[in-house]
Amino acid sequence: MSSNLGGRFIVIMLGIFIALVIIVGAGFVWAIFFGHSLFDGFWTLFALVVAEPVGILFLWARNVLGLRTPQGRKMTFTSQGDINDYMKRLIESGSAVDIVSGRLSWVRGDQEVENAIVTHSSNAAVTIFLPANNDISKRLTDRGVRITITPLLTGGPKARFTLVNKDRPGSGLLAVGFGNLPSFEISEFPEPQYPQIVALARDYIAALSA
Repeated sequence: MSSNLGGRFIVIMLGIFIALVIIVGAGFVWAIFFGHSLFDGFWTLFALVVAEPVGILFLWARNVLGLRTPQGRKMTFTSQGDINDYMKRLIESGSAVDIVSGRLSWVRGDQEVENAIVTHSSNAAVTIFLPANNDISKRLTDRGVRITITPLLTGGPKARFTLVNKDRPGSGLLAVGFGNLPSFEISEFPEPQYPQIVALARDYIAALSA
């Protein structure tokens, strides 16, 4: 939950708390001064009045002290097959898919993942960015996949990432790969929780496309 949303949630909770206090107070007045019995559910409301300030204090502390749990996820893969299974699902999930890679080595020898790229490129805007052509990129080009060769990716280790749904504001998903097997890591950054990071990826893709 972002800090703005967290603040709004706390304000709403405070409003509910005040309303409950008024209802419970009215119930006490009704019973004490007018001699009527307490209405059904009174003690449930009373318990909420007692418990809600504790919950609000907890939410406030978590929001202010930065104890919120990140909404992205970090995954560790121990085999190339597991990485490729993830990549197939990721590629097939987007209406626009931009893949920044060094050599496309993860595609080599896996006909299923190559076919997934080719098939999805016929229904979506799939672009692969590489520093130079190789046998894999040439084969994908022959099968109709858009390959962009850019010198910006040459000259040493570069980030390997995939940006999904750059064309749908608020729905972007950035997946960044790092490391080597048997401990290859992929971190996901959903746009609603990481808008600045996804915006940077969009800008980088635009620079590679220029």
